[in-house]
Amino acid sequence: MALPPLPLNSTLARLTWVSETELSLDWQDGHASVYSLMYLRKSCPCAVCKEEDVHTLGLKRGIRLKPKPVLTQELTIISVIPIGRYAIQIAWSDGHRAGIYSYDFLRKICPCSECSTKKTDI
Repeated sequence: MALPPLPLNSTLARLTWVSETELSLDWQDGHASVYSLMYLRKSCPCAVCKEEDVHTLGLKRGIRLKPKPVLTQELTIISVIPIGRYAIQIAWSDGHRAGIYSYDFLRKICPCSECSTKKTDI
């Protein structure tokens, strides 16, 4: 499978493919973050994926919501689109493409042990 090209829109980080299932961001300060595609998809910051917020809002307004999609290990990225210099938008193989991942957000959700420790120390 050919991996889609990655944008060069940020001065904060450089994106590279680690494998077909992992994406790396090498940050300007020397830190490196490696994200599995499943982790990124589950962390999607869009309103639809923020299930609690969407369901609360929907219930308050009497709106029937579509069920959240079931994610599988076969998930792939179709494209990564630059959004200005501050974010990327990912088009997923499950048809989802609403999430805009700011570089600030990606740094906050870094799954490495160093960053995970900092999050629990707060």
